[in-house]
Amino acid sequence: MVTASSFLEKKIKKKSELNHDETIQLAIEALQSSLGIETRSKDLEVVVVSKKDKTFSKLTNDQVDHHLNAIANRD
Repeated sequence: MVTASSFLEKKIKKKSELNHDETIQLAIEALQSSLGIETRSKDLEVVVVSKKDKTFSKLTNDQVDHHLNAIANRD
């Protein structure tokens, strides 16, 4: 098992510019890696904080499923 911060450091060194979806997916992957388990949308609560608007929003289960599927399809 790898700590989430180590996982993030390694991934960000490879690609420092991430779009919105890539950032969310990287955060989910870091959590999965540090816990050593696959996760389902009902197991996660993902909140996105906007630096620009200074707001936050919680993703729906369908949105989390979208990101989990994108991660699974990459692997």
